[in-house]
Amino acid sequence: MVSQALPGTQAPIPTLPPPPTVTTAPVATATIAPSPTSMPTQIPTAAATAAVDPLAATQLAMMGSMGAITTASLYFHPVGTPLSNWRSVPIMPQATAGQEFSGYIYSYTAAATLDQARLLRG
Repeated sequence: MVSQALPGTQAPIPTLPPPPTVTTAPVATATIAPSPTSMPTQIPTAAATAAVDPLAATQLAMMGSMGAITTASLYFHPVGTPLSNWRSVPIMPQATAGQEFSGYIYSYTAAATLDQARLLRG
């Protein structure tokens, strides 16, 4: 192997100093801890259920929506003293008989004209 001397025109490559070391001190952080409250949290234990007339439910299951009208002829001949209001629905003062059917239908008869019934709607 043959070695040659470097020509005098080349400058040596300078060496760089090592990068400065950066040290970081630990930073304190806040930790949120749960605290007791005076208001208890209520967790529902059961879903609310509505009361259903068993006959109406059976008719509805057997015939679909038509099950509710199988006894429609009864609605034309209610028996009993008519109410003045049924579930916040006004009943005509001219009513002569009234009856609730299956908890969700109220029928009444009245000695009134169609125009008098329209006036009640307001």
